[in-house]
Amino acid sequence: MRKRIFITSLIIIVFMPLWMWLAWLLSAKKQMNIFILDKTVLTEKCDEHRSLNWVLTNEKFVKADMNLYQTEKDYMGFFPKDYDQYEVNDLKGKKEAELEEMSKNLDMLYYADIYGIYYNDWYSDDWAGLSKDEKILNLFKNIFGKKSSLERSPLIYGGIDDEDVTLLQKMKDKKKLIITEFNLLASPSGTKNRLKIEKMFNIKWSQWVGRYFTSLDTVTNPELPPWVYRLYKAQHNGSWPFKNSGIVFVHEDETIAILEDETHLDLETPYIRTPEKFQDKYDIPDGVIYPFWFDITYSKANNIVSYYEIHSNTKGDSVLNHHSIPKRFPAVIESPDNLFYYFCGDYSDNPININYMAKLKGIKFFRFLMYDKGDRSDRNRFFWVYYNRLVAKILNNYYDTLKK
Repeated sequence: MRKRIFITSLIIIVFMPLWMWLAWLLSAKKQMNIFILDKTVLTEKCDEHRSLNWVLTNEKFVKADMNLYQTEKDYMGFFPKDYDQYEVNDLKGKKEAELEEMSKNLDMLYYADIYGIYYNDWYSDDWAGLSKDEKILNLFKNIFGKKSSLERSPLIYGGIDDEDVTLLQKMKDKKKLIITEFNLLASPSGTKNRLKIEKMFNIKWSQWVGRYFTSLDTVTNPELPPWVYRLYKAQHNGSWPFKNSGIVFVHEDETIAILEDETHLDLETPYIRTPEKFQDKYDIPDGVIYPFWFDITYSKANNIVSYYEIHSNTKGDSVLNHHSIPKRFPAVIESPDNLFYYFCGDYSDNPININYMAKLKGIKFFRFLMYDKGDRSDRNRFFWVYYNRLVAKILNNYYDTLKK
């Protein structure tokens, strides 16, 4: 009897991926016309919108031709080619009538990453040995107009164009689903278009961005860029007292504020907290670690689905208060009609792969196997525990309204 149970269990385990794939294969396709804009595609892996495509594949959302969305092709923005070649295919130059027709035919749009590509990021050998995170950090340094030879770099492509804003307005007017995220509002988009978007969706960027680092030790952590170290010292009488992990805040005016674990923080990473009613609505947990880029953006007229919480102690509170940085601020903003979402972080940029797992129905129930629970910097945790579930719910809820 025990042998039979063992053999049966073994068969189930061995063939489970096949059964999950067959269940996905036999599930119904969901046709929805989705516009994806990504202006920061550094490689053909398209990391900056890959997470979205994983969800689209897993939930079986398809294009008008009933084929799955392809990560490398089915978007507009920056397209890297062989060596240092690239192409740009976006809305720039499109006439009002063309954008009107697009807005009629589209069901939703997702603006994934807007800040763009810079010269040193694309051409310079100085960047060849840097990790992706360090490139992103230096990219922000470029955005804020810094001067060092490594950090200064002219913009090749990026930022919100007038046509991007026009399409947003037309989609909003037609009550289509709009999802946007981190760096929609920041440089290099420009103040004019930022103010238009803020007014359009009743949101307000504070001009602060931030990120958790596993170490603030400039010797042991090469991902901590020299401009953070230099600017902080210039603003604090040559002092750099940090060695532990911590959170770096950067203002558009170059102000640097730092909270170090133990010195200023009781919990070293920002947490995303979700009230119970939104946990139920979106099938997301009450709390999850968030270790990547975020911004501080406010909204009084919209719903706040989730909040960031910075678990600072008394000393950390003093730093935050000095810079007027809140301990609790929005992570996901939702319009009252559930047709606009702003993700206040770099949510679609996670180190996941579009592989066979995206075509396994029910794979989300094995999410606990997909990330390192002991690694606070592992963004796979955020993808599996939060992003995947949130975006799938938003898309499916909206799709249900289209069928009515």
